[in-house]
Amino acid sequence: MTEGFNPHPKFSLSSPLSLGIEGLNEILELELTQEIPPDDAARKLQCEMPQGITVLRAERLDSPLKAMVDSVTYRFYGEFEPAALENPNAVFKPERNGRVFDVMPYVRRMEKVEDGIEVEVVVTNAGTAKPAELALAFCGGDAEKARRLTLVRTSVNLSNPA
Repeated sequence: MTEGFNPHPKFSLSSPLSLGIEGLNEILELELTQEIPPDDAARKLQCEMPQGITVLRAERLDSPLKAMVDSVTYRFYGEFEPAALENPNAVFKPERNGRVFDVMPYVRRMEKVEDGIEVEVVVTNAGTAKPAELALAFCGGDAEKARRLTLVRTSVNLSNPA
């Protein structure tokens, strides 16, 4: 627990989601005062979760450092510009801070799946491509079309400690 007038549990989300994006396989980090087996931790945590949230598993981090996110994977569903499936920046480059922003250096993998696009986006110390920027690129800059896309983050991928 934190110290102070209103103590609360020490926990964090490795990569919090933006509003309106569904998340699957998210990572929650907890700091515990005593060691308990991961299966017991998962079971106890599940008892405290609201309906609709399922704890899939728990793991012990050996490092005192927080988990480092290497990449995140999103699925976009809806109507896209056909050329955007090859290279979103060829269709549209979003702006960030008043300058054109190239999303492609952050895209590790992009492929057509079912009725959508799956994109693995690299997370660096210098930043990453935001889902809203990718959505705009996939929709050729059409903000209304981009707002109608359904976004699901399917995984948060941690880097392997060296």
